[in-house]
Amino acid sequence: MQQVIREQGTNLLRYYPASGSIDLKSNIAQRAATYQTILHPEELLVTDGGLQALYIALASVCAPGDVVAIETPCVFSVLEIIRVLKLKVIEIPTLVDVGFDIDFFNKACANSSIRAVVVTPNFHNPTGVLLSDDQKKRLLDLIVYYGIALIENDICGDLYFHGKRPSTIKGMDESGLVMSYSSYSKTLAPGIRLGWLAAGKFTQRAEQIRFALGSTVSPIYQETVSRLLSSSSYDRHLRTFRMQLARNAYTAIHLISSYLPEGTVVQTPRGGYNLWVQLPLHTDMEAFYKHCEEVAIRFTPGFTFSFSRSFDTCFRMVFADNFSDQKKESIQRLGERLR
Repeated sequence: MQQVIREQGTNLLRYYPASGSIDLKSNIAQRAATYQTILHPEELLVTDGGLQALYIALASVCAPGDVVAIETPCVFSVLEIIRVLKLKVIEIPTLVDVGFDIDFFNKACANSSIRAVVVTPNFHNPTGVLLSDDQKKRLLDLIVYYGIALIENDICGDLYFHGKRPSTIKGMDESGLVMSYSSYSKTLAPGIRLGWLAAGKFTQRAEQIRFALGSTVSPIYQETVSRLLSSSSYDRHLRTFRMQLARNAYTAIHLISSYLPEGTVVQTPRGGYNLWVQLPLHTDMEAFYKHCEEVAIRFTPGFTFSFSRSFDTCFRMVFADNFSDQKKESIQRLGERLR
């Protein structure tokens, strides 16, 4: 970033296009092509993070009162956007073994007028589940059959632990009904509020909404990310970060399995940065979170991941940072208090 500031100087103070830097969009498209996803620079919008991309995508296809299908459990920030846009929801179960319940979704489409579906096929937040290519293709076939917009969250697509990068539904789509979005806050740094949306056939409306939202993303961020993508630096960073996440996931699973009560179920992720944990059904969750506070450890309560109370005995554990000895000891002390 300092190098960008030195080289660009006062050029960083000028207005950038509302949809984002042309060079940045070109570099995003070129990188997507390496995992068989064709993004056209003219359909790309640079956004102030992933949430703004989702907001634009939903607002492009939905009006207040429209019905959208979402995963359940679903990250709470998505639920908040749905509230703001005054949309109705149908919650589609995300099964721990196979992910998004496509049969359930098919029945919902047959019985309801659904305008859009929001899915995270690659390392779903919070469960970490990865959809297979066959499931992605089947889901794509359904939305084309019903004429429903699909909004694909691919923020964690680069954070796979083993093998090759998973495919995207956008990469399989020829209809234009799939919008895909991502962000660099999870792969680079939380403070880099830069994301993008590939809006497909909804690009014109998405551009209008993006323009109405005001100022463009910081030119410093745009130039920094563009430079990283155009060199080997980003992929080099990702290789190191993925290894760190895989080690942290193993440590997190070991800690939960070793110290939390018998009957606790942990879903083993194949990528991403969080664990989904279910405590025994008889657990007193009010006491559990009180004990967490006493040992200075925080988990995200399961009830925040749904409009219903289906996940009260669950919680999300983020393992993006390495585990300090103090944090390990805190989890051990938590387990002792629960016995």
